[in-house]
Amino acid sequence: MKKILKKIFAPVIKLITLPYYIVKSIIVTGLRSIKFSLLAPVKILQAVYETLKAILQVIFESPVKWTIKTTDDLLVRLQTYSEKSLEKIGQAIIFLAKLCWQLLLPVRNPKRWIVENYQHIMNQVLEDQNFSNRLFSSILMILIALPSIIIGGWLLQILLIVTVSVAAWEWANLSPSGVFKNQRLIFTIFMAVAAILMRPLGPAAPALISIFLCMEIFFPSPSVEKNLHNQIGFGYIFMAALSFTWIHDNFGALATLWLVFTMIATDVGAFLGGRALGGKKLAPKISPNKTISGALCALGASAVIGFLYSGISGKPILFFILLSILTSAMAQAGDLYESMLKRRVSAKDSGNIIPGHGGVLDRIDGFLMASPMAFLVLKITEWVG
Repeated sequence: MKKILKKIFAPVIKLITLPYYIVKSIIVTGLRSIKFSLLAPVKILQAVYETLKAILQVIFESPVKWTIKTTDDLLVRLQTYSEKSLEKIGQAIIFLAKLCWQLLLPVRNPKRWIVENYQHIMNQVLEDQNFSNRLFSSILMILIALPSIIIGGWLLQILLIVTVSVAAWEWANLSPSGVFKNQRLIFTIFMAVAAILMRPLGPAAPALISIFLCMEIFFPSPSVEKNLHNQIGFGYIFMAALSFTWIHDNFGALATLWLVFTMIATDVGAFLGGRALGGKKLAPKISPNKTISGALCALGASAVIGFLYSGISGKPILFFILLSILTSAMAQAGDLYESMLKRRVSAKDSGNIIPGHGGVLDRIDGFLMASPMAFLVLKITEWVG
């Protein structure tokens, strides 16, 4: 009965309450519209504010963060590098302190130094089977070279002609791909002729290098490598001889003697210093017998020659000490270069013409790099005044 009454009166109730629901919907919709109208600008402004805030944070905060991060990285790196640098400096100070302590041995304990070093040096020197031959040959070379340098003129020129001719013959023998005797002879003749023409041609003498390079093309050679070897050798030996002649002609016999005695001091200092001190090898793959201690002793011995020359000639002391050290360094570089050539062809010496020393090239290898450099420095300082 109730269900029937509900079905009968339900439409009537809906009809009666319909205005109420319509009015309620209108009011709710109106309130929502009003709320949206009032809150929408606020939300839009809030979104704009948040966006601007984010943009400003990116603009202003990111560089600050990047700067802070970069600064932190730099500080970490600087700290690491400074620690490593301080460690290296500490090691260097300890090494120098030990070296100075060893060098002060003659002052601290002269008797011990004489027993341990002088006797050791003499034993090392006397153990060399060729020492007597080396000493005799050195004295003989000095007795021949000194009068030629002091007198000068054609006497010096003849000495240079003979020297560079023999050196050219030995240089051709160090060719990496074999040498034919006739080509070695041609190369030696070219060098002798160039040495003869050095003084008459004067400043035009370097043009002989270009002439030789052109003439070498017309003579067949076993290989391009040998051809290049001879061309390099011609310029290398010829420019050294030319520079030696120019030093004598422009700066006198005394400056030439300075160069010669700097070379002698370099050889003697390296030989005695290396035998006495030993230690680390200078270039074991090129020349196993040369040591760093010997090279440093050679530089020190050359500095003494520069000091003595400046005292005798009245030239600036510091300049000639530094120039002597540089000349000695170039002489040692020339020695190593020739050692490299000999090692390439498995030769102990460039020749055997000088007892105890090997070949002429073995004796003048230091001059080949040192003479052009010394003349260039002396000439530049003369121009500068």
